[in-house]
Order: sequence, then C-alpha cells, then structure tokens
Amino acid sequence: VTNGEFRQYRGSREKEAFISFIEDKLWEKLEAIPSWKSPSSTFMSIISFFFKLSQILRKMHNKMMEDYGIPAWGSYTIFAMVTIMIGALLGLLLVFIIDQIYPPSAVVKKSSVTKKKKAPGIYH
Repeated sequence: VTNGEFRQYRGSREKEAFISFIEDKLWEKLEAIPSWKSPSSTFMSIISFFFKLSQILRKMHNKMMEDYGIPAWGSYTIFAMVTIMIGALLGLLLVFIIDQIYPPSAVVKKSSVTKKKKAPGIYH
C-alpha cells in the first residue's frame, strides 16, 4: 500500500523474496488494483462478511457433531430447514414491502346476474 493505492504481490512467499521485492522497489512496476478490489471497499466488505459467516456456520456444524453427537447428515438437514425457513420469511417480508410500496389495485366484482338480451321483435 502506497498513497492509498494497493498493489498485489504474486511472487514467492519466502521472506527473502518478499523483502527484496520491497527493497528493490519492484512493486512500482505493478499496476494498482481497481478501487472496488480495495480492502476498504464496500464490495470487499461484503465478501469479508460472507467469509466470516461461512466460518461461523462451520463452527456450528462442528459443535453439533462433536458436542451433541448429531451425524453430519443431521446437521446438514438442520441447516437446510433453517435456510428454507429464512428464505420463506424473507420472501414474505419482501411481498409485504412491495405491497406497501405498490398496493394492489382494487378488484371490481362482476355481478353474478347477467342481463339476457332480448331477441329482436319479441316483447314481453
């Protein structure tokens, strides 16, 4: 990182190689990464959130298997059911929000009794 610009080091992960990359200023030859890939960008914050969430879910899976003795298929079943329930609740919430923003139009009911057309020339 220099002057708020990030450059990605793709060389060897050995200490000496990285130090020589810095000391020889080889980083100056690299193009700065786009701002949306910056660690402080909104996009990367969202990616970071999902990575943390995956770690939490993995810990929950291990806890269910190790502490509670639930088999792996049982843990996956629980996660599947919770995912379906959360999806259903979010779907209902989305429908509610859309109905508040764009309320449904009034439905005009047609009369169940329809007037019969009289045949021409016949009077009652």
